[in-house]
Amino acid sequence: MRSAALGNTRPLTSCSYPERRRPVISLRRDLVEMLRSMARRGELPSAMLRAVAAQLGPETADRPLLVRYFSTAFCFTEGQAYKIFGWFPDGTGALSDADIDRLLFKRIEEARNAWDKPGPDDWPEAVRAGDTPSPPA
Repeated sequence: MRSAALGNTRPLTSCSYPERRRPVISLRRDLVEMLRSMARRGELPSAMLRAVAAQLGPETADRPLLVRYFSTAFCFTEGQAYKIFGWFPDGTGALSDADIDRLLFKRIEEARNAWDKPGPDDWPEAVRAGDTPSPPA
């Protein structure tokens, strides 16, 4: 009886809880290119993070979105930009500017061959698909 009941249940997914659904946000090409240009000039990751946050505005520039921008701009593999979660622009995070600069600068340079390409044909599909973020729900 117990196994029959379990066989009729569906696994829980994010769609099982509508309140957990979030709108898909397209990344802006200009911001991806801005990050790459800043990296080519040798600017520090903390300055890059602040620049993207300023462009997006405080209501949009949450840390998960900053992680997506860095991961896309610098072709990071899964989790390489997660250190951003420990950083806050006001210095209250677990990581200081110097910490985030030390942790991300090397990764950006190590991935340079993958991201330092001439144009949008080399950008991931998520960036080519849209120019502006979707409006919040």
